Amino acid sequence: MRFIGDAVIRGEFAPGEALPEVPMAKRLQTSRGTVREALRALQELGLIEIKAHRGAFVSELSVGRAEEIISLRTVLESWAARLTVERGLVTDELAGDLEAALSRLQVAADGGDTVAVMEATMDFHHRIAEAPKHVLLLEQLTALQAQTRQAAFYAHLYDDAHDVVEDHRRLLDAMRTGDPAHAAGAMRAHIEASGRMLLSRMANLELEGPLVAAPR
Repeated sequence: MRFIGDAVIRGEFAPGEALPEVPMAKRLQTSRGTVREALRALQELGLIEIKAHRGAFVSELSVGRAEEIISLRTVLESWAARLTVERGLVTDELAGDLEAALSRLQVAADGGDTVAVMEATMDFHHRIAEAPKHVLLLEQLTALQAQTRQAAFYAHLYDDAHDVVEDHRRLLDAMRTGDPAHAAGAMRAHIEASGRMLLSRMANLELEGPLVAAPR
């Protein structure tokens, strides 16, 4: 699943493109059943659609879809941040993990490695999301974060990522205050701001024609 999922997220398969099981199995040198299971898992993440009698297709990208993703992330991630602080879960271990993600993010930004920037950013957010051990919340955020990555790669959101490092540093500082409302507000403001940038870039690209994967 990892290979197919990463390829979809990075735009190697364009939105709307078919993902036939047999060619995929040959390409990955694995069984058709393994590919089918991977496609079903990616459907649960919202990255692909499986249509009856037609097969699997990469999910379409649109500004409207991205708006829905961002609005849900704003609510759920700010709540996750609040829960994490309320429950006293900003331990040395969690803070260390977030610092490590920030260090990777800095290195990636300095090197202009967009893929590594995205991985470090989502690792940072995922670590906060999983801290409260709220299973349903984590399931929803895992899917939404994966879909955000797909849209962000398409829109080249992090081609210049130096501001992103400082944005996440402020988030970590907010988590360390011990104030649940402050942490939740900081997370909400962060996702809303990055969401506005993403939607603006996608809207500009949509004016140029159908949303397909941008060449990298």
